[in-house]
Amino acid sequence: MHEGSIWRQTAETKRYGRLTGNHEADIAIVGAGITGLTLAHELSRSGLRVVVLEAGTVGCGATGHSSCHLTTQIGFSYRNLAKKFGNDCAAKVADSRQRGIAYIEEKAQQGISCDFQRVPGYLYAEKAAKEEELVKEAEAAAQAGLAVTLEKKAVLPFAQAKSIRFENQAVFNSQSYLLGMARGLEATRCALYEKSRVVDIQEDGKRVITESGSVKVDKTVMATHLPPFLNLLQTLAAPYRSYVLGVTLKKNYPAHALYWDNEDPYHYTRLYEKSGRKWLIVGGSDHKTGHTPTEPDPFADLENYVYARYPVASVDFRWSAQFYEPADGLPYIGLSPFENLYVATGFSGDGLVYGTLAGMLLADRIQNRDNDWSEVYNARRITPRASGAHFVRENADVAKHLLWDRIRGARELEEIEPGQGAVVEVEGKRLAVSSEAEGDWAAISPICPHMGCVLQWNGSEKTWDCPCHGSRFHRKGELLEGPATSSLPDKTESVLKNLRNLAKTP
Repeated sequence: MHEGSIWRQTAETKRYGRLTGNHEADIAIVGAGITGLTLAHELSRSGLRVVVLEAGTVGCGATGHSSCHLTTQIGFSYRNLAKKFGNDCAAKVADSRQRGIAYIEEKAQQGISCDFQRVPGYLYAEKAAKEEELVKEAEAAAQAGLAVTLEKKAVLPFAQAKSIRFENQAVFNSQSYLLGMARGLEATRCALYEKSRVVDIQEDGKRVITESGSVKVDKTVMATHLPPFLNLLQTLAAPYRSYVLGVTLKKNYPAHALYWDNEDPYHYTRLYEKSGRKWLIVGGSDHKTGHTPTEPDPFADLENYVYARYPVASVDFRWSAQFYEPADGLPYIGLSPFENLYVATGFSGDGLVYGTLAGMLLADRIQNRDNDWSEVYNARRITPRASGAHFVRENADVAKHLLWDRIRGARELEEIEPGQGAVVEVEGKRLAVSSEAEGDWAAISPICPHMGCVLQWNGSEKTWDCPCHGSRFHRKGELLEGPATSSLPDKTESVLKNLRNLAKTP
């Protein structure tokens, strides 16, 4: 089995250098995912000097680890959107998502080879009790201006109730698309740097500091999911993880289309073909970051789902991605509370389309052009009626982890078996300790450097995850995802010393 997304393993690769020294530009974009590179294209096309700073490599984040669905449907649902914000808002969201897909299609037609294909999409119910939801959603989606029809079922090899067919959805290979976008920037006034993690932003967004250089700019855009450092958005967008499998079937592959159910958490399915091979791409088993289930773990749960519904020959790929759920159901795209700093976050599970339209919208905002979507996605909006319950629930969970996790008892070192991790007390100090195999120990500080939450062991992915704001660390301390900006020091020698002393004790 391949550990990693099928898109990154089937796309061509190209690397870009690291930022060193001091530079100047008009705009700094932090993040080389679909938001950052779409924005870079739009600004560079206008002649602005742009610098893109990526902490890892192009596509290493959510864009390269999605299931590559391009849908006009939203996870929040149009019926909830119309109820909370009105029909006009729902219509603008539907329009913006159609325009986002059309933008990707245009780039593919202009020469980016990314397996783009228009397909229908089916939102279906497996249970009759869920049919009424579909009827109401079909009505709301149609009211928002989408081409939808209510059908008896989707074309899948297991029992279903009704489904909604959405016209003009699409699929593509997100990694191939990003690399094509990156190549297109090479002939412009845009400089793209990898392995250039931003560790500080100074002068109200006009100087961006990386681990090995800096850029003086007029404006900065944080195209990074949740922006790093301390900020208001960390109280308005909660981190979640989703899991994906690439499966070979014995027979009966479904038709080329997008399929997703209305369960909670929901599952999403599509077909991918490359070089004469077919894979069924199936995702789901979502959970809040730092709250990883143990029995069954998310990958096992997803495999159980797939084997129960399809004639599986083998599971060939598996990967996961992080997304952020906004408090009121809509992304935050636009100017942050700081005048020169722009943000784009809270895309839920719809980031490929939202990320594209975010790049389009931010390009307009930065260049003082009108955009019909600006107020819908306003990053400064306050919506207590629409977001109150979600805001209270998620931030109460953060407060619990900030307080309770610090005072609850630690486990004993001897209790940790191979494949497990736990916060233990060693020589009077708490450590996050894991054992990959017999004798293969690792230990780091259990405190997230972002805001001080206690890290939780993710046994499914063998990482330490922050349950408050979603920062994630390799078991040996390397920072994998922000909003934290620094890795954690290796404390393994303290554990090995303790084990040696235990071994000497009669």
